[in-house]
Amino acid sequence: MSLARVSLAELERLHAALSSGRLAAPLTALGLSAAGFRLPDEALALLQGRDADQVTALCDVAIAERRRPTPHVDLVWTGPDTAAGMSRQTSLTICDLFDKAEHDVLLAGYSFDHGQDIFEPLHRAIAERNVRATMVVDVHRGRRRDDVSTTALLVIERLLRENWPFGEPYPAIYYDPRTAEAGSLASMHAKCIVIDQRLSLVGSANFTDRGQTRNIEVGALIDDATFAKRLVGQWFSLISSDALVRHGL
Repeated sequence: MSLARVSLAELERLHAALSSGRLAAPLTALGLSAAGFRLPDEALALLQGRDADQVTALCDVAIAERRRPTPHVDLVWTGPDTAAGMSRQTSLTICDLFDKAEHDVLLAGYSFDHGQDIFEPLHRAIAERNVRATMVVDVHRGRRRDDVSTTALLVIERLLRENWPFGEPYPAIYYDPRTAEAGSLASMHAKCIVIDQRLSLVGSANFTDRGQTRNIEVGALIDDATFAKRLVGQWFSLISSDALVRHGL
């Protein structure tokens, strides 16, 4: 059951007919046909028997989706580029994103080094514009024999010491406790940034000198609020379900 094969014009006409009372609810195949609507079977199956408010609500959702601007996507690249290259440099893109942040930043990363360069504009955004920043990091225990919380504490304190020399304010930092368990094969391997629930950078590059300047890495910068909100929602659902644990500074 779907409205996917109903045109935008037909959806708008159906919405107008219901709103004006020219089309009575609950809808029936006979009534729709008499009013001049020729809807696909899967649309009829979805709409038949529903009252006017239900149908107009379904039409509203479908119309909004059809009218939504096509997402703008840019290639983000680390590594050799040709003279005809049409890509953004990874490190510059990240700094530019942090500079643009007005409300909130979500960042997930697996590996970090030389962070003072990348994170200086993020620290400035937090300190000067009260931007709310959330980081999710990997805390793989390696050969350490500490318990999970101690392992996470040591890894995150080292990460901040080596990559966040600015001091307060800090981002809220979360980790997956499975990654700090003895013998665990799990990793928090995602690399992404979401700015103001609108701009998303998703790619292969770690937040390291190699990932930003020397490796061959590829990413996508996506200007689409719907995608960004879904991505942020995915992370915060893990936080709300305690699948991610907050590091206490």
